[in-house]
Amino acid sequence: MSAGGGTEPRRSSATLGDGRRMETAWWGPGPEAAPSIVMLHEGLGSVSLWRDFPARVSAATGCGVLAYSRLGYGRSDPVPLPRPLTFMHDEAREMLPRVLDAAGVRRCVLLGHSDGASIAAIYAGSHQDFRVRGLALLAPHFFVEAAGVLEIAEARRRYETTDLRERLARHHRDPDVAFWGWNQAWLDPDFPRVFDLQPEIAHIRVPVLIVQGEADPYGTVEHARLAEREAYCPVDTVLMPGVGHAPQFDTPEQTLGVLREFAVRLFAVHEAAPDAKNIAGSLAASPGCCNIMHEAVEKDGSRMARIDFQTDPSRYRHWKLRFDGTVAELVMDVDPAGGLFEGYELKLNSYDLGVDIELHDAVQRLRFEHPEVGAVVIRSGKEGVFCAGANIRMLGKASHGHKVNFCKFTNETRCAIEDATGNSGQFYLCAVNGTAAGGGYELAVAADHIMLIDDRRSSVGLPETPLLAVLPGTGGLTRVTDKRKVRRDLADVFCSMEEGVRGRRAVEWRLVDEAVPPSAWEARVRERAQEFAARSDRPKGAEGVALAPLERRFEGDAVLYSSVRLEFDRGAGRATLTVLAPQSPPPGSLGAAKEAGFWPLRVAREVDDAVLHLRANEPELGLMALRTEGDAAAVLAHDAFLEEHKADWFVREVRLNLKRVLKRLDMTSRSMIALIEPGSCFAGTLAELAFAADRSAMFAGARGGDNRAPAALALSVANFGAYPMANGLTRLQARFYGEPEAVPRAEARVGEALDAEEAEALGLVTFAYDETDWDDELRIMLEERASFSPDALTGMEANLRFVGPETMETRIFGRLTAWQNWIFQRPNAVGEQGALKLYGSGVKPSFDKQRI
Repeated sequence: MSAGGGTEPRRSSATLGDGRRMETAWWGPGPEAAPSIVMLHEGLGSVSLWRDFPARVSAATGCGVLAYSRLGYGRSDPVPLPRPLTFMHDEAREMLPRVLDAAGVRRCVLLGHSDGASIAAIYAGSHQDFRVRGLALLAPHFFVEAAGVLEIAEARRRYETTDLRERLARHHRDPDVAFWGWNQAWLDPDFPRVFDLQPEIAHIRVPVLIVQGEADPYGTVEHARLAEREAYCPVDTVLMPGVGHAPQFDTPEQTLGVLREFAVRLFAVHEAAPDAKNIAGSLAASPGCCNIMHEAVEKDGSRMARIDFQTDPSRYRHWKLRFDGTVAELVMDVDPAGGLFEGYELKLNSYDLGVDIELHDAVQRLRFEHPEVGAVVIRSGKEGVFCAGANIRMLGKASHGHKVNFCKFTNETRCAIEDATGNSGQFYLCAVNGTAAGGGYELAVAADHIMLIDDRRSSVGLPETPLLAVLPGTGGLTRVTDKRKVRRDLADVFCSMEEGVRGRRAVEWRLVDEAVPPSAWEARVRERAQEFAARSDRPKGAEGVALAPLERRFEGDAVLYSSVRLEFDRGAGRATLTVLAPQSPPPGSLGAAKEAGFWPLRVAREVDDAVLHLRANEPELGLMALRTEGDAAAVLAHDAFLEEHKADWFVREVRLNLKRVLKRLDMTSRSMIALIEPGSCFAGTLAELAFAADRSAMFAGARGGDNRAPAALALSVANFGAYPMANGLTRLQARFYGEPEAVPRAEARVGEALDAEEAEALGLVTFAYDETDWDDELRIMLEERASFSPDALTGMEANLRFVGPETMETRIFGRLTAWQNWIFQRPNAVGEQGALKLYGSGVKPSFDKQRI
């Protein structure tokens, strides 16, 4: 694309809808021929006060350049004084879009200086305008600094006592309107309260370049630091030593070089130009420039080191636990540099899998280690933001499998929060003290009660469809209708909005339970937490049970625990999960069970860790054989202990944890085949493994040369209600959904050791093979399964495992397995022109409009 010609602009004026006229000038090609750079002048600026800089920008970038004088400046029509303190917000939200429309701008960078930079930032943080591909901000202001106020006061003295007014009159139709409109607003005592752009900075969704002089008397580097910290999208900062408030005039060549590189990156404007480079690289040798910040090259999460799901509070980077009697606070304060992988920052309390691993651990520990806690308040440790949801840059680069497993785990964790409220008497409240978007609102809606601070800024939203072309939060989408019972048409509007819903409307739409003014916020949160804690049946004087680190080691193709083995046959694409029976009878008392190493708790935690490891780190092992070893009587004895003491808070938590682990197994996208052989102990709780499997094979009779007793299967009362699936049915009820009379027939045999013939007759196993057929039939079964399409098997198994009634939980995971899995592979989301790939680039995604 060739550079625009000439240094003389095409001057004109734009007529606004109300008849007022605004001075404009164009340099270089028009918007139909090239990208545009729209220049927004400083607080005392105008078209003419840009001098020759617009022509030089056009020549350097090949872009057309539009400069205009805001109303009250240059040759534009005047405005009445005093200007409102919101004058920059008004300019951004009302006037700038009219200018872009009138000029026919198609794709542009907003280039602002000083107040103009502030206006550009407000616009980008308030509008999703796909014409705007990036922001180039020279000496921007995002808040009021004392030093800047002193300089503005000094400007007033000079205006009143020197020739400053006469000099401004050369460029402004009415210099008094231009000067006093700016000066009076900035020096108003209420201006710092009004002019705080942190919320707008947090919502900018295009790349940002900041050029800041280190000797700028009107502003410090703290404005750039705020943008780097709060903006969700990439921010490049160039600091220029010895440069004041106008880098475009103090160091024009260096400033032009920075702008050219930024434009090349966004537009690729020069046909002969080299590929766009990182600004840091292109300016490394430039004199006078230093301290350039930029984002690192991202890596594909699927290629990174092993993901470990084990942690503890001493290792948390993103959450803090606080306790006050019967109330706990779970404070989300995400470390931006604490991502699980390299290449993205966890800004604005956005999260990745590592953040949710800590949350899962905290939820578990609150249930076991803190029986005194009856209410948990989830809140943010960051001012003005609750949670921005899943980190978009992480999702944009992650493998498909990582995205799906990440979403599945986060929803399982939120289900665990709901399980604590529904079954453990540990009520969760969410205190939304800022913006809760996407997965942030999904986290909030997992709580039993949502409080939203009514500060005119904080909002709740599910903007994934308009912004990312994916399902809104998956679990969040389902909970909006099924749990919050939001009216369907309002839910449709809500899920189509980028900006979210605030205050009273959020209450009226049932999105939150109450909106609380800032003055009453902390007191109301404490009051509600105490109310919910008072409703809890948890024992206030009981001692908690510590969740000690798991005994686990990695040896070759195996992960070994005290009661679980996970072994890999990579050539066959198969993993084998073996669960060992307890080595001793159950404890003699509840007190002894709570001391350490209680087998039902330990084995549940080990199975859970093994399944999570398989999901996250072994995606190519699509078949899982389920085995058990040991004394079935010992398993049944522990089941009897749990049944006898089921009214105790600790035993209740142990059984609920077993239920959640078995549910995780149900939700795991692996073909599961249970192998019931001599020496196995598929009894009671461990029989649930066989009933969770997609099919089972049982060895009939004794095996030659094997002195172990023939294979047997045994039932306990635990199989008839202790561990319901996501659909609310027991696994036996789901198994016999078409023949419900089979359930009481099986229940009548509780405690018996059923051989293969009896188990097959009762429908408790799929096949029974004797020694003659076992090896061949098993080989054929496993090889056949391994030969099928993994995608087809995932869909087939997910459909067949959950029969009967639909619940919120089955709908969440049904959508996750089907719709979100599909959407995450569609080009509208993840293609080169897809919304998830282009988010934050300023480029409008291109959608395939076919409905499928």
